[in-house]
Amino acid sequence: MNTLRNQMISLTIFILSALCVTGYFSYQAIEKYFFYDFQVKFGKDIITQTELIINNKHSKENFLLLQSFREQLDERSRQENFSKVIQAYDEKSKYLSQKRLKFFKKSEEKYIEFADKQKPFLIQSFYFYSLFSLGLGGSLLICLGLFIYYGLLKPIKDLN
Repeated sequence: MNTLRNQMISLTIFILSALCVTGYFSYQAIEKYFFYDFQVKFGKDIITQTELIINNKHSKENFLLLQSFREQLDERSRQENFSKVIQAYDEKSKYLSQKRLKFFKKSEEKYIEFADKQKPFLIQSFYFYSLFSLGLGGSLLICLGLFIYYGLLKPIKDLN
């Protein structure tokens, strides 16, 4: 009886550990998907807002707003490209600001292309790990049911 209990506990711990690992991988995949999705939308919003700001009169509030946009960008190269736009805006040069914004748009298009290529893979990873977790959970229930039946109920039935 003691070995049966130890086997059940060992199997349960093993499968629950595997469930935790696959659940974590599933969570990471969907979190990264939402991160890329947010960054793509945010990059598009930044471009729209920056175009409006550049075409308006220079102000300290707009300058601070542009700096807050830069801080929310995820990659250093994106931040540096946007910093050049901010510097041109601070120098009060519309021509230079528009030129640098155009360059920033091109780099954002590359980032969007990269992120869009990553999204299907991340969704597939999420589905794979989620289904694997469900399969492991189901197999855990089946194994526990078999252990209970053959380890406890059948020997009790055989005693009668």
